[in-house]
Amino acid sequence: MAGLLKPIGVSKEGVFVVNDCHCYFGSDRKLQKNGLFDGIVGAYDTANAFYWYEASDFLNITINQKSNIWVFSGISGTTSNGDLDIKKWDGTVWNNFSIPQVRRSTNANEWTKTISDLPEGMYRFSYGGGYRIDIEWYIEAVPIKRYLIQNETNDLFTVNGGLVNLGAKITTEDLYITKGFSDVTLLNGTTFNQTKTMKDEGVIGTGKMFSVDIDTSMIKNINIT
Repeated sequence: MAGLLKPIGVSKEGVFVVNDCHCYFGSDRKLQKNGLFDGIVGAYDTANAFYWYEASDFLNITINQKSNIWVFSGISGTTSNGDLDIKKWDGTVWNNFSIPQVRRSTNANEWTKTISDLPEGMYRFSYGGGYRIDIEWYIEAVPIKRYLIQNETNDLFTVNGGLVNLGAKITTEDLYITKGFSDVTLLNGTTFNQTKTMKDEGVIGTGKMFSVDIDTSMIKNINIT
């Protein structure tokens, strides 16, 4: 993990495992698994960096949730910031995986979000035809947003082809994760628009809970599709 070295204002660090790697440092090749995630800003030709120099250089990593990848440029920055070749394991073979990549900043001491919304899975990041030296990576877990509906008697509902009573009155993290819906457009057809500020209800499990009150007397119709 990246420890204390991470971008400002990011979400919590995701869960990941470095399975294997091979990278090039100066005139030596060294197998190392922690250089990108050790929280140390070292020189580019040490085990505190990762150098994709030729086709045999790769990072094999399993990422356990949808994530953003942030890359740190280092003390002096470097122009070696070529795109990486990305493949994803399907359980049998490696398949080419296409996702937009942003070139890491060549300015000193800057983080760049190089990949956004990478789905969970096992990936192989390989030399893509241009030299690439990274000092540090931060795997940011993309926040998961789930919604439940609670009426005036505190009954909790989800949306699944219609309103579904969950038979519960107390919100829990597990209930949000397993029963909550993520697409608020499932609630459509309202006859008014209002801007509402969500109320911070504090920590729930490993996340946070927010709520908003709706004056149901102002709602003439809600279509559930």
